[in-house]
Amino acid sequence: TELRLPETFSRHVVRSTSMGKQHARRAVSDGQVAVFSSSEGLFGLGLATGRRLWVRPFDATALVDRPANPGTRLAAADGLLAAMPNGGRLSLMRLVDGSTLWERDLRGESVDFIWMEGDRIVTADGGMQRVNIFDRPTGYLIRRVLFDQPDPDRQIIPLVSSGGVLCGPAASSEYEGIQGMEIATGEVLWQTRVDKPVARLFKPRNGYLGIGLLGGDVRIVDATTGELLVEHRVPGAHVVVDGRLIDGTLLVQHYASRDPKYKHSISALDIATGEEVWKRDDLISLTEVGDALRVFGGRLFSATMVKTVERRRRQELRFSLLDVRTGKPVGAETTFSRTNEAIQLSGDFAVYPQAGMALFGTGKLVQTLKIVLAKDDGKEGL
Repeated sequence: TELRLPETFSRHVVRSTSMGKQHARRAVSDGQVAVFSSSEGLFGLGLATGRRLWVRPFDATALVDRPANPGTRLAAADGLLAAMPNGGRLSLMRLVDGSTLWERDLRGESVDFIWMEGDRIVTADGGMQRVNIFDRPTGYLIRRVLFDQPDPDRQIIPLVSSGGVLCGPAASSEYEGIQGMEIATGEVLWQTRVDKPVARLFKPRNGYLGIGLLGGDVRIVDATTGELLVEHRVPGAHVVVDGRLIDGTLLVQHYASRDPKYKHSISALDIATGEEVWKRDDLISLTEVGDALRVFGGRLFSATMVKTVERRRRQELRFSLLDVRTGKPVGAETTFSRTNEAIQLSGDFAVYPQAGMALFGTGKLVQTLKIVLAKDDGKEGL
């Protein structure tokens, strides 16, 4: 489906004039409607047909600070869309027809991220420090909360929503810490200090917050109270960037160096003792740092890169389902290969367990995989 305004003509862009001017596009969806952000406006499309349902052009006079709305300024849920088609105004729209329910003037407040959490719309600036909470039915500003990044010039620690609480860094000149804010009210529920620099926050399970500290320490706290529940050190890790709680196992993604380009490892720790049950150094990340752990049904979706030298050089991407308890492949594996050409991953990766599907991006293509979990006949794999 071509994304262009109704009154414009289709244009054939010369490649040499468009290099370096492309912008990553993202979309949000709810039900049977998806909304795409282009350089010209928002486009609502029917997922079953690809038919364009509506178009909302951007207010070009208000977009002086950037060439296009980033995809992070979109959120969809319950048939509603929160976006900013009119520059410095937050809008709530109906997904089915793009009609506006309300708009709110942000009075110069910078917004780079938008989320929906129940009856609340949450916005944050690019530095993940200034957070505003709006009542979704009315657009009324409930509260503004400030998070303090320890070193925003070098690294921004993403905020984490878990159990109705938004958690983020609370740093000062004297100490580093973490705080939790109740999304429904905007009230700060708790603050806690940490004795080492915070490298990453993550969501191991709903209602819990994971804290990765420099030096390889990982802590799990109650997201609603800040109470420390689990504290372990990952052997050989310099920084833990992600984790999942599965029964009695803590699955963690970590790096032996602070450099994010360094090859990552995935380890499974016993929750009670902190003992490392297994470790894999050969797995690659299909997406950005700290978002490689996709677990469902006790299985970890994983990928490894294999180079084979026969008559022709071939690169092979091998996909497996790993048993969380052992770290070993379970069921059938599948491969994606290229001959005399490197496999270029775009960083787009998603797993949809209910649909039994996974997808990943390579260059200009999107590849899909079918996921089969164990059934009565024992078949399982990719």
